[in-house]
Amino acid sequence: MWDGGNQDTKKPCTDGTYFYVCVVNEIRVEGIQPKVLKGFIQLIQSKAGPTR
Repeated sequence: MWDGGNQDTKKPCTDGTYFYVCVVNEIRVEGIQPKVLKGFIQLIQSKAGPTR
């Protein structure tokens, strides 16, 4: 589970909408097939900040 913090600095990330795009390789009968996954996550943290 993600606590809303930056993985390098451990500081809380800025509230907002974050978009992602990634390519995963699926093993199919036809062989390995790339599949694009994309979407977004909205980060809205309380004024108290994330719980650690």
